[in-house]
Amino acid sequence: MSERGKEIAQETAIFMDAYDSGELVRGIISEQRDDKGYVVSTAYHSAFVEMGTGVRGQENPNPYDYLPGWQYDVNEHGESGWVYPGDDGKLHWTAGMPHRPFMYETGQRLREIAPEVARELMQEGEGKK
Repeated sequence: MSERGKEIAQETAIFMDAYDSGELVRGIISEQRDDKGYVVSTAYHSAFVEMGTGVRGQENPNPYDYLPGWQYDVNEHGESGWVYPGDDGKLHWTAGMPHRPFMYETGQRLREIAPEVARELMQEGEGKK
C-alpha cells in the first residue's frame, strides 16, 4: 500500500500543479518501519505546498485541520508579498500560494482502495497455498 501511496502522491502533486523543480515529487518516498508502511514527503517545502502560504493561502486556506497552528502570512507581508532567490539565480516575487493538499488527497485515495488491495492480496495468498 505504501508503494501505491507513493505513486498516488507523486501523481497528485503533479496534477495539482504544485510549482516544483522536481524536488517535491522526487522527495515523496515509501518507507517501512516495523510492520507499518508510510508515505513521506521529504522536500523542505512540502508543508508549504500542502497548506499554502501568504495572503494567497489565507484567501483560500486548507480546509483540513491536520497541521495545528499553521499560520498564513506570518510576517504580515500582505499584498506587497516578498522576494526570494530562485534556483535560477534570479529574484522572484510572490504573495504566497493557495494550498495543494497532495498528501491529504493521497490518504483519502488510499482509504478508498484499501479494501480492493486487501482482496487482491488475500487472493494471491490463497493461490500460493
